Amino acid sequence: MLVFPMFYLTDVAFGGFVSYTAHLALALERTGHCPMLYRLAKRDARGDKTWSHGVRAFQTSLDTMLADLKAAGHGLVTCAYWRTHGEAVEALLRAGADIVLHDPTEMTPPLMDCIARHGRRVIAIRPSNVENVRRRGVDRVTFVPHPYVRRSRPAPRPRPERAVTLSRVDFDKGTHLIVPAFDALPPATRAHCHIYGAINRMYAFHKLEKACPGWEGRYYRGRFPKTADAPLQLAGRADYVVDMSTIKDDGGGTQYTFFEAWEAGAVLVVSEGWLHPGGELAPGVNCLAAGSPEGLARVLASEPSGADVAVLREGAEATLAAHAPEAVVPAMVHALGWQ
Repeated sequence: MLVFPMFYLTDVAFGGFVSYTAHLALALERTGHCPMLYRLAKRDARGDKTWSHGVRAFQTSLDTMLADLKAAGHGLVTCAYWRTHGEAVEALLRAGADIVLHDPTEMTPPLMDCIARHGRRVIAIRPSNVENVRRRGVDRVTFVPHPYVRRSRPAPRPRPERAVTLSRVDFDKGTHLIVPAFDALPPATRAHCHIYGAINRMYAFHKLEKACPGWEGRYYRGRFPKTADAPLQLAGRADYVVDMSTIKDDGGGTQYTFFEAWEAGAVLVVSEGWLHPGGELAPGVNCLAAGSPEGLARVLASEPSGADVAVLREGAEATLAAHAPEAVVPAMVHALGWQ
């Protein structure tokens, strides 16, 4: 059994950072290890508290993080924003912690210089980002898939909702492409299309409301609780889960909304801009894809056939198996050189 210190160095409260950190902790527990999750505070709080997905976290000072890192002999920064947490990142990497990088938006010059300066290992959670890291001057990088800990069995069909989104409402999530697709559907169908997730109000004001006036009243149904079950319950009510994410120089691999759609038995629809040749996401195998609002509307206009669902379900199960704790945790421990 490994004691596995994990450091969450950002104030972000929703989305992939949270899901990754929580599922990694759950995967470590499932495979017999002892995750210890730390969040930065000015002073130590008494005891640990439930944070997200049922995972408990310690609110501690940087000094306590450093002392516990030293005692364990290793540690992992599961996510970091240099602009807000640069001092803590610098101190922990100097003291021997390794780090996870999720996508190119995190790979700012100060952070990459810090990683290179201290010779730390990097875990990339999609193959596309191995080369992104190397191009920024860091060679000690290994691809280790997202961990995903399953919770439930898929809900039966038929389902009352046609389509839902579970992502943040944000610039990189393509909500401005989803709303026109919903609008193009017949009234009886669009009434069963809903948008869930935390809203970036800057995006909503400057981009989404201008492109899609009144979108919030028509489709938005609010945030959902930070539990593992909440997104599964929403996805389990829908024929389709839609995620039109694109990130420059990234894609091809998995995101947590994809896992939630697959586990709940919904058909996943992604952006064509997310697909990479040879990537894990393959239309007709474990997802469908659309390249425009018009194309998305065509996909959503009818219920998926039983034959299509069966084929996509088989592909989804194979992808979920590749991200199970029993597959991911040994790869993580090996990549970090921890014993």
